[in-house]
Amino acid sequence: MLTLFTQTYEKMVKLIFDIYDFDNDGMISRNDIKIIFSYITLKTKNLASLTIFKYEQIDISKRNKSLREIEKYLDKIFETNDYLTEEQFLNSIMEVSSEVFLYVI
Repeated sequence: MLTLFTQTYEKMVKLIFDIYDFDNDGMISRNDIKIIFSYITLKTKNLASLTIFKYEQIDISKRNKSLREIEKYLDKIFETNDYLTEEQFLNSIMEVSSEVFLYVI
């Protein structure tokens, strides 16, 4: 977490790339990103008032809408590639769409 707020932009990109590259093969696919997104919740209860973290039940239509939006971003990023290297990921964030990067932050 410290890396997200104290390091250079390039180190943040590397951290997020490494999160998506959970199989550590040096490349990410759209499926890698979708797997990571499936573990990110859309909405949580006010954590300050809880002693135990519990996720609020999420309306399935909101989840589906979010997944459709993610698919649009992935279509842009993976338009001509099946996989992205770290350098291609950085270029796609800067030139195509930063949403996949920002979603993790």
